[in-house]
Amino acid sequence: MYLDAHCHLADPRLDATRDQAIAHAVAGGVTGFLQGGVGPDDWKRQRALAARYVNQIFPVYGLHPWWVHDHSDASSNEALKLLETEYTDGVGLGELGLDFIPKRASSATRQTRVFTHQLRLAKKRDLPLVLHLVQAHDEALEIMKNIGVPTRGGIVHSFSGTAAHAKAYRALGLTISVGGPLTRKGFENLKATVVSMPWQEIAIESDSPDQPSESHRGGLNEPATIWEVAAVVAKLHGLGEDGAKQVLESSSSRIARIYGIERRSQN
Repeated sequence: MYLDAHCHLADPRLDATRDQAIAHAVAGGVTGFLQGGVGPDDWKRQRALAARYVNQIFPVYGLHPWWVHDHSDASSNEALKLLETEYTDGVGLGELGLDFIPKRASSATRQTRVFTHQLRLAKKRDLPLVLHLVQAHDEALEIMKNIGVPTRGGIVHSFSGTAAHAKAYRALGLTISVGGPLTRKGFENLKATVVSMPWQEIAIESDSPDQPSESHRGGLNEPATIWEVAAVVAKLHGLGEDGAKQVLESSSSRIARIYGIERRSQN
């Protein structure tokens, strides 16, 4: 099977179309879906979805920096306790990270504290990471260099930094993950970063229902669109006719290894 390296299938926006989107992905050979955590309400939905789609939906619990920005120190502390005591069945920990765009910069101190706490927890449990890092790459790299990362590393989801940042993350044992923006016009820095790396080291994600590929622009994204992302990676690296399949196979194997997911044939 192929794996979507990162998506949010528990998102309520998908309630009316979720089953159809999953069926569409499965028809194209994408039968495993690694999730990204947001906050306690999302964790509950993920757990219910994983029970329904056994060996297909793989939950990941963590406090997203957007959630941290929108909640108080007290609420963040309560959620961290819940993460430590009740949500121990995830295949990874995340989305954890930092998002310092101007409208969220006011919570930088709280974001940094919660990120550091989760990073230490992930190291303690040796859970691979799912990282959300936006306009805070230097800060995040400094923290992770000081604290370290879990043995199996994890992914930097929807990578948005420079080629130099990508190299620094890779040196820490982390995997760069790319999604829908790669298929759009522009995003030249992202494309240059993809070219600068071995294609065998790149993870492919949808981030469904967000960050749609060109074919889904203006609507909700689907996991099936990872084929479009893989095709662009293959084109940028000059791979042949089966390039997208090669890229997706490599990404899926890498994600399965990092997060301890057993890949099963659907035949």
